[in-house]
Amino acid sequence: MDARKIEKANENYNNHIEWVFEGGIPVWEKHNIQRVVSMAACIVGGHLIVGNRHFCPIMQMTIDNLGIEDRHHNIHEDQGFVDQWGVYMTRQEAWVVAKEAGQIKEVFQEGVLFSECYL
Repeated sequence: MDARKIEKANENYNNHIEWVFEGGIPVWEKHNIQRVVSMAACIVGGHLIVGNRHFCPIMQMTIDNLGIEDRHHNIHEDQGFVDQWGVYMTRQEAWVVAKEAGQIKEVFQEGVLFSECYL
Protein backbone atom coordinates (compact mmCIF):
# COMPACT_ATOMS: atom_id res chain seq x y z
CA MET A 1 0.00 0.00 0.00
CA ASP A 2 1.19 3.50 -0.82
CA ALA A 3 2.85 5.18 2.18
CA ARG A 4 1.01 8.46 1.48
CA LYS A 5 -2.35 6.68 1.63
CA ILE A 6 -1.43 5.04 4.93
CA GLU A 7 -0.29 8.39 6.33
CA LYS A 8 -3.56 10.04 5.21
CA ALA A 9 -5.64 7.21 6.71
CA ASN A 10 -3.77 7.58 10.02
CA GLU A 11 -4.35 11.34 9.93
CA ASN A 12 -8.08 10.83 9.30
CA TYR A 13 -8.28 8.35 12.19
CA ASN A 14 -6.46 10.73 14.53
CA ASN A 15 -8.81 13.57 13.54
CA HIS A 16 -11.78 11.31 14.26
CA ILE A 17 -10.41 10.36 17.69
CA GLU A 18 -9.90 14.06 18.48
CA TRP A 19 -13.59 14.60 17.64
CA VAL A 20 -14.64 11.68 19.88
CA PHE A 21 -12.86 13.32 22.83
CA GLU A 22 -13.57 16.95 21.85
CA GLY A 23 -13.50 19.26 24.85
CA GLY A 24 -12.11 16.48 27.02
CA ILE A 25 -15.50 14.78 27.29
CA PRO A 26 -15.99 11.49 25.41
CA VAL A 27 -18.87 11.59 22.91
CA TRP A 28 -20.68 8.75 24.74
CA GLU A 29 -20.80 10.80 27.93
CA LYS A 30 -21.66 14.03 26.14
CA HIS A 31 -24.69 12.46 24.42
CA ASN A 32 -25.51 9.75 26.99
CA ILE A 33 -24.94 6.90 24.51
CA GLN A 34 -24.13 3.35 25.66
CA ARG A 35 -20.54 2.55 24.75
CA VAL A 36 -20.11 -1.00 23.40
CA VAL A 37 -17.32 -3.27 22.26
CA SER A 38 -17.52 -3.42 18.49
CA MET A 39 -14.57 -5.40 17.11
CA ALA A 40 -11.36 -7.18 18.07
CA ALA A 41 -8.25 -5.09 17.47
CA CYS A 42 -4.50 -5.60 17.37
CA ILE A 43 -1.62 -3.19 17.12
CA VAL A 44 0.83 -4.63 14.61
CA GLY A 45 3.80 -2.71 13.30
CA GLY A 46 2.37 0.44 14.86
CA HIS A 47 -0.92 0.07 12.97
CA LEU A 48 -4.37 -0.50 14.46
CA ILE A 49 -5.84 -3.58 12.74
CA VAL A 50 -9.46 -4.67 13.35
CA GLY A 51 -11.44 -7.81 12.63
CA ASN A 52 -14.11 -10.04 14.06
CA ARG A 53 -11.50 -11.98 16.11
CA HIS A 54 -7.83 -11.50 16.91
CA PHE A 55 -5.72 -12.45 13.89
CA CYS A 56 -8.75 -13.62 11.91
CA PRO A 57 -8.44 -13.78 8.09
CA ILE A 58 -9.62 -10.15 7.84
CA MET A 59 -6.78 -9.00 10.10
CA GLN A 60 -4.29 -11.18 8.26
CA MET A 61 -5.39 -9.71 4.90
CA THR A 62 -5.01 -6.15 6.24
CA ILE A 63 -1.54 -6.93 7.60
CA ASP A 64 -0.55 -8.39 4.22
CA ASN A 65 -1.99 -5.38 2.33
CA LEU A 66 -0.02 -3.00 4.56
CA GLY A 67 3.12 -4.99 3.82
CA ILE A 68 3.90 -5.57 7.48
CA GLU A 69 6.60 -8.21 7.75
CA ASP A 70 7.23 -8.22 11.49
CA ARG A 71 4.20 -9.84 13.08
CA HIS A 72 5.65 -10.23 16.56
CA HIS A 73 3.43 -8.79 19.22
CA ASN A 74 2.70 -9.06 22.90
CA ILE A 75 -0.63 -10.84 23.41
CA HIS A 76 -1.29 -8.85 26.60
CA GLU A 77 -0.21 -5.41 25.38
CA ASP A 78 -1.01 -5.43 21.67
CA GLN A 79 -4.39 -7.16 21.57
CA GLY A 80 -7.59 -5.42 22.52
CA PHE A 81 -10.83 -4.14 21.05
CA VAL A 82 -12.41 -1.01 19.59
CA ASP A 83 -15.72 0.53 20.51
CA GLN A 84 -18.34 1.81 18.05
CA TRP A 85 -16.29 4.99 17.57
CA GLY A 86 -13.06 3.13 16.80
CA VAL A 87 -11.43 3.92 20.13
CA TYR A 88 -8.84 1.26 21.04
CA MET A 89 -9.20 -0.45 24.42
CA THR A 90 -7.02 -3.02 26.12
CA ARG A 91 -8.60 -6.38 26.96
CA GLN A 92 -9.13 -5.12 30.51
CA GLU A 93 -10.70 -1.82 29.45
CA ALA A 94 -12.93 -3.64 26.98
CA TRP A 95 -14.10 -6.02 29.74
CA VAL A 96 -15.47 -3.06 31.70
CA VAL A 97 -17.24 -1.61 28.65
CA ALA A 98 -18.69 -5.00 27.62
CA LYS A 99 -19.85 -5.74 31.16
CA GLU A 100 -21.59 -2.36 31.47
CA ALA A 101 -23.25 -2.91 28.08
CA GLY A 102 -24.40 -6.44 28.96
CA GLN A 103 -22.26 -7.97 26.21
CA ILE A 104 -20.49 -10.67 28.26
CA LYS A 105 -21.78 -14.11 27.30
CA GLU A 106 -18.94 -16.27 28.65
CA VAL A 107 -16.04 -15.74 31.05
CA PHE A 108 -12.60 -17.20 30.32
CA GLN A 109 -10.75 -14.92 32.72
CA GLU A 110 -12.53 -12.43 34.99
CA GLY A 111 -11.67 -8.86 34.03
CA VAL A 112 -10.12 -9.76 30.66
CA LEU A 113 -12.20 -9.82 27.47
CA PHE A 114 -11.70 -12.41 24.76
CA SER A 115 -13.37 -12.19 21.35
CA GLU A 116 -15.21 -15.47 21.98
CA CYS A 117 -16.80 -14.06 25.13
CA TYR A 118 -18.89 -11.09 24.05
CA LEU A 119 -21.94 -10.44 21.89
